[in-house]
Amino acid sequence: MYLYIFLLIYVLIISALYRFNIISKLSYLVLTFVVLAYVQGNRDTYIGTDTRFYENLFHTFKNIPFQTILSSFPRLYVIDHYQTVETGYILFNRLIGCFTNNAQVLLMIIAFILCFSFAKFIYDNSVNPIWSTLLFMCEGMYINSFNMMRQMLAISICINSFTLFKNGKKVWAIFIILIASLIHESAYFFIAFLLFYWMLGKVKSNKKKYFFLIPLLMPIFIEVLGVISYQYSGYTRGSLYSVHIGRIALLWLIILIIAMRAYKYFRQNSSYIFYFINYISFVVLQFMSILITGTARISYWFEPFVFLLVPLAFNKSNKDIVTVGLKLVLLILLVGSYLSFTQSLLNGALDLQFSIN
Repeated sequence: MYLYIFLLIYVLIISALYRFNIISKLSYLVLTFVVLAYVQGNRDTYIGTDTRFYENLFHTFKNIPFQTILSSFPRLYVIDHYQTVETGYILFNRLIGCFTNNAQVLLMIIAFILCFSFAKFIYDNSVNPIWSTLLFMCEGMYINSFNMMRQMLAISICINSFTLFKNGKKVWAIFIILIASLIHESAYFFIAFLLFYWMLGKVKSNKKKYFFLIPLLMPIFIEVLGVISYQYSGYTRGSLYSVHIGRIALLWLIILIIAMRAYKYFRQNSSYIFYFINYISFVVLQFMSILITGTARISYWFEPFVFLLVPLAFNKSNKDIVTVGLKLVLLILLVGSYLSFTQSLLNGALDLQFSIN
């Protein structure tokens, strides 16, 4: 636990250096995300429920002929796993296996690709990288990536397709999504995010508000998702694991309040509305996961846009006592959330270690 507390203190210190213009935005992101990646990549295989699975997967396929793996496209059955695994991810393992027999190298490479991709997304789109980095680190996405490594890797790649799409590079955006789908098939659904953003930009300003009805349609979206993607239909039905929503709901509420206070400045801003609706959808899916646990996994596709929502909201908010108070409360809740996620991660590692031994 001390390592993760030190990591939080380190990020807060680097954030202070950027806040007082001692370092640049690029330097800030490099100094924070390189260390975040190293801690994630250098973790013990007991840390993260699925980490040992990824370790065993690497050792299973590191010497399998490329032709054998390619013949299984698009997915390959893996013994002792509840579903098949995308061939692209298996090929990635096999490629690394050409240079090393150490599964820790795989974890390190994935951690650096994942953290670099999130840092790139923040660098290109955020007006305040401090809040973006703290949200990534503390709201759950960073710690969850210790477990849901493959999905989080695909998410980190796909969100950069949003940047390309926004800048008019639509073909490259789709290409990036196709690459990510070779790692985790659910990446295909990020195309819907791009279409949603495109539609927001096309409608009249006074009609944009009706898009806030989209989060109410999440149950229908889940049903459609289960039909289209048989591979991940388990995410849309039944209980994969237990879900408990506790004090983190207060963090979600504060973020929604912050976004709502700034909404009056962004009624005609397609990007802000897009970020806001995606975050509301994330919260809705999180609450749905109490009954259908797999929807929590789906919700993480919506979460990265809060990294842009909060900084943009604070950027326009009045510099009054209420805003200062909200910033302080948000920081406290983020720290509490980070410590809670970290403790759960380490408790899970202890349980796994005792069950194996």
